[in-house]
Amino acid sequence: MFKTTPESNCYICGIAPLENNLVVFTFDKEGQTSDEPNKYIADRPHLQIWEPGTNYYEEISDDALSFRAFEEYRCFDYHLESVVEESLYFLISPKDVVVAKLRDHDDHITWLLEHKRYEDAMESAMTHSRELKRHNVQELGKQYLEHLLEAENFNEAAQLCARILGRKKELWESTFEKFNDIGQLKVLAPYLPCGNPLLSPHIYEIVLNEFLRTDHEGLLRLIKSWPHNLYNMQAIINRLRNEYERDKNNLILLECLGELYTFQNRFDKALAIFLRMKHKDVFSLINKHNLFDSITDRIVQLMQFDQEKAVKLLLDNIGKIPIKKVVQQLEQSPELLHCYLDKLFQKDPQLGQEYHALQIKLYAEYDREKLLPLLKNSTHCPLQKALEECRNRKFLPEQVFLLNKMGDTKGALKVIMEQLDNVQKAIDFCKEQNDKDLWDDLITFSIDKPVKNIFS
Repeated sequence: MFKTTPESNCYICGIAPLENNLVVFTFDKEGQTSDEPNKYIADRPHLQIWEPGTNYYEEISDDALSFRAFEEYRCFDYHLESVVEESLYFLISPKDVVVAKLRDHDDHITWLLEHKRYEDAMESAMTHSRELKRHNVQELGKQYLEHLLEAENFNEAAQLCARILGRKKELWESTFEKFNDIGQLKVLAPYLPCGNPLLSPHIYEIVLNEFLRTDHEGLLRLIKSWPHNLYNMQAIINRLRNEYERDKNNLILLECLGELYTFQNRFDKALAIFLRMKHKDVFSLINKHNLFDSITDRIVQLMQFDQEKAVKLLLDNIGKIPIKKVVQQLEQSPELLHCYLDKLFQKDPQLGQEYHALQIKLYAEYDREKLLPLLKNSTHCPLQKALEECRNRKFLPEQVFLLNKMGDTKGALKVIMEQLDNVQKAIDFCKEQNDKDLWDDLITFSIDKPVKNIFS
């Protein structure tokens, strides 16, 4: 039991239970003022819900009601009847009967739509989809999309398409037309389904053509991400080639063509494009599709693009790309040839033994430090030619080694004494050879040298 507060300033026309709350039909004690003296104009009655407590109550809701001629009525003109079991409440005036009942989820969604709260309406519908009778998620979603497009929130609308349109091909295609009509295909493109549902091929072609016209980088992203069976590839290739003819410095268009040729299994054309571009996927393309026959005439290009990767590819596939073929291709590029033969020698000194004579000149020109190891480890070096090369270039340690290997120890000693001018090295050399005559030669060569500390 509780008393209404003075602030409520109302009469109670009727009262009924609503679960643990009370439904209260009220009438304001004070009406509206009038220009006519002593004229009383009643306010509209109210339907309120109160949460009762001990000695207090809390107002939960308050709705003003419109009855015909309500200005003329008083408190005793209104009555409240109820069917508690069905939560139905009958508000009775002399001219009207208003039925009040609890709002359901459909009512709530209707109210949200009336207030343009489309996102909330859709969320509520998704949460209570099984309880709805007048609304459904898809229709609400379409209304929400229309609202977003009218408000020019194109990105948000595109992001919601998958959630709203689901797997309905017809809805996707009609929505596509709406985005196309307002020139926003580029916004929709990342969200278009590429299967389940699969849209008509011309839709994907329209999108690709739009990107070809306005955004080449975006076009490349789509070509790489979309399955190649979505559209007519040859039609897109033809348009790309026409565009490229007008802009031959456009490497993005060239890469688009390379990707499409790869999808068509036209690997020769794709490889030629990627080599021209020096594209990072060249080597994976060759390995993946076994394109070794296609690169036998492009070895120089591969080496110029990335020596390390190219040499590894060549050495890993000697059976498919013979050493002889590689050497023939690189003959006019001696520095590249040196790089290849050097790695080949490191892999196995016997593999390229017929080219060791060539390597002598290459090492002498590009990497002298590796010349002596080659001379020491190879059994196929022409010693006389090697000696001539070293004499021409005045490579003295290499001459000493070659003369010694050829059995001309006296000549080797002479180089040490007269050109290297290293007596200690000469002594060590004589010790290594253990040849009495060589010691005599050392003495002969030393006659004109300072004798101090030569022998000890």
